Amino acid sequence: PNAIEPLLSQAVVDKTVLPEICLRLSCAVAYYNSGVKEKAISYIDKAVALALPDRLYGMLAEYVRHFDGLLEERIALADAAAAEAVLALYEKYIVGWSILSSKVRNKNIASNLTRRERECAKLTAFGFNLNEVGRMLHISPSSVQQALSRVYSKAKISGKEELPYIL
Repeated sequence: PNAIEPLLSQAVVDKTVLPEICLRLSCAVAYYNSGVKEKAISYIDKAVALALPDRLYGMLAEYVRHFDGLLEERIALADAAAAEAVLALYEKYIVGWSILSSKVRNKNIASNLTRRERECAKLTAFGFNLNEVGRMLHISPSSVQQALSRVYSKAKISGKEELPYIL
């Protein structure tokens, strides 16, 4: 967020809405991944408020995969129909993005993970162990292990060291 804030300030001064939305969502991703959910929500809500009047749903859809359902929840608070439209666009985007990214990286990007599988994979990729992930998600370590096993199978990978390449 510290690197993005000056750019965000400039976008506000310049009244460039599209860059401001992207920068706000990028800050939100950084805060969300750092565990600072309240700050992430603040940035998400401002980006949503900027995007919805002009129906800039595609921009919002680009960020859906980073928030494990939080972005859709925040959009739905403002406009339920817009949340559905963003999610529909995301579903279209993720298939194409996954195919392209898989070919470029020569890796298998997993687009068919459930929300729980993605949460377990993301936390494990950040270095948390089974017990820590279980505590964070309020599930047992064996449930985490089962979710990771499904992730490995779906993504055709052999272990947690490959998780960053499929998310």
